Amino acid sequence: MKIPSDVKWKTTGRTIGAGGQSQIYEVIDSTADPKHRYAMKVLAPNKPKQAYERFYREIEAIKNLDHPGIIKIVDHSLASADFHFY
Repeated sequence: MKIPSDVKWKTTGRTIGAGGQSQIYEVIDSTADPKHRYAMKVLAPNKPKQAYERFYREIEAIKNLDHPGIIKIVDHSLASADFHFY
């Protein structure tokens, strides 16, 4: 996977999971020291409009939850971006 250069996240090369709509990669924040590891979910390119809408509804739903067993979103793309991630 190629992360655009304007995104601060850099892949470690490890794929954590993959499905029909997206992939999850291990990434690091290239601007932070020390380099902590995170998971980045990336929506596959060239999906129908409904897939993008569902992806951004998922982001908003997760951001509104607060539970130790649910991930925290620390960064995400905008719906107008070319590279869709959280």
